Amino acid sequence: MEQADDRAVVLLTSGHILKIAGITLYPAEILTRAAGLRAQASGKLGGVSTGIGFLGSPGWALGAGAALGLLEGALSDAARREGVALLRQADEADRAALNGGLLFRVSEIVGIERPAPATWAAATRTKRVAPVRHMEKRQKAGFLASHGLSEADVSNGTVALNQITSFAHNGDDFLTVDTDIGLMSIRWSTVASYVAPPPAAPPPLPVTADWHRGT
Repeated sequence: MEQADDRAVVLLTSGHILKIAGITLYPAEILTRAAGLRAQASGKLGGVSTGIGFLGSPGWALGAGAALGLLEGALSDAARREGVALLRQADEADRAALNGGLLFRVSEIVGIERPAPATWAAATRTKRVAPVRHMEKRQKAGFLASHGLSEADVSNGTVALNQITSFAHNGDDFLTVDTDIGLMSIRWSTVASYVAPPPAAPPPLPVTADWHRGT
């Protein structure tokens, strides 16, 4: 396949070639919280399964939230009821992650050189204003020092803090991507071949022993 400027290129099993300029990733903190809740639910439910899969597994679909009420009514064990409640919270976290998804240029994604979405990561950097006028002198000094700031950074009783938000793939087989024919969702398991975008800088040429000897 031909490399397309700064885009990734995928060949699907259907034979179609897509040039990908951007990929949607989701807030990593929320994804981690959802995974933790599902793990807790798995322990509470102890292997309960339905026609849509084991409750608490990563394969639990977002759309399955409506079935939780029926299952909750059918479960008599208190621990299992608690497990269903945890799944509800995981479902809400998953939805919050989907709502918080951002489209990143492939050049902004760490790990994009490998066709493994689970390893991809990106981050946004924003400023957050924090009030410090209410803090005592020692408390404020400690707060400023913990953020690498000083009294010179204080303006009108507030300071601007750098806030980094990490993003990652949510584990779903479908990825929302920006392609040469528009925004779409593709099933990653149908990707037969992958060409990563070119690196920002070319790799250095290997240094040989002959070069060191000046021959």
